[in-house]
Parts: sequence; structure tokens; C-alpha cells
Amino acid sequence: GRARAEISATFRPGTPGNRDAPMNVFGKVVVIAGALWAAAFLTDKRARVLRTAMAELGPRDPDKYWRDVQPALVGERLAWCGGFALWVLRKAGLTDWQWVPEQGFLGRLPRTNNPQPGDIAYFSEFQHHAIVKKTDGKTLWTIDGNQAPGESVRVRERPITAAHSFYSIEPLVSGKAAA
Repeated sequence: GRARAEISATFRPGTPGNRDAPMNVFGKVVVIAGALWAAAFLTDKRARVLRTAMAELGPRDPDKYWRDVQPALVGERLAWCGGFALWVLRKAGLTDWQWVPEQGFLGRLPRTNNPQPGDIAYFSEFQHHAIVKKTDGKTLWTIDGNQAPGESVRVRERPITAAHSFYSIEPLVSGKAAA
């Protein structure tokens, strides 16, 4: 079913239980049922990142992503999680950056300790990149390219502590990123 919003309480800063609750424009705490919660509260650009990534779920050809972000890597059969993450940011209209061999793109984004939907999670094991779908502070849900079985894009759930670091796309969202 479709996500439905219900106004559940008036937001009062510092009130236990709703201090960090999402608000609508009327200052009311809103409870959302279902997976579409992000679209109601994210900036349009962050929501576009998630929509773009989610549209790619399932088996994929990695060359599709490399063709856009680093054509020299087409056909190389390399891990493509980072190429996928950058491709999503490009297709969502946030950047025109290219993948830099041996460097990637994360060095252009600031690290954050407060990952938001659309940010990039980095896992030191396998040098894996993933798009943050959401977090509750303990659990992290990501949209990952280069996943088994085969060549797939999947949503994964893991402890937030599994990520080595997070990179904020806020400079891209706000238009303040360096070229």
C-alpha cells in the first residue's frame, strides 16, 4: 500500500520521544507508515538520489555505470560499487564528476558522523561504497551495487558500526561543491 501520513502530536523541542521526530511544515510530528517515508521529508535532491538508486534494484550490467562515470573502465570486470554510487549522483543531477582511477570520488566529499539518506557509506573491507537509504542510529540500510548473486543492486541492512566512514552529499545538494 501507499504510505500515509498522520499527524500524531505537536512538536515541542526537547520533548522526550519526539525531539528528533520528522516534522511537516505546520510544526507537527508526522508518523509515516511504509518505505516511502523518505520522500516526505528529504530535500528534493536527496529524494532524487534514493529514487534513482532504487530504480536500479536487481541484476545489472556494470558497464552501464562505468560508461557514464569512467568509460576507460568499460569491460574491465572491476568491482563497480563506487562507479554505481557516482552514477546515481550524476543521474540524480547532483554532479558531473568522473571516476578517477585509483582515487574514486569520495575525496571530494566531506566526512560526516551523521549520515543522511543519499550520503555515501564506505566499508574498508573490500573498499565498498554504498548509498545510505536510512539509519535509525543503530542499523544502517544501504543501496549497494556489485552485490551477489551475480551482478546486482540490492538493499542491505547491517549495523551502522559496520561502515568505516560516511561522506556527505550536502555540498552537492546545496550547490556548494567544488567542481
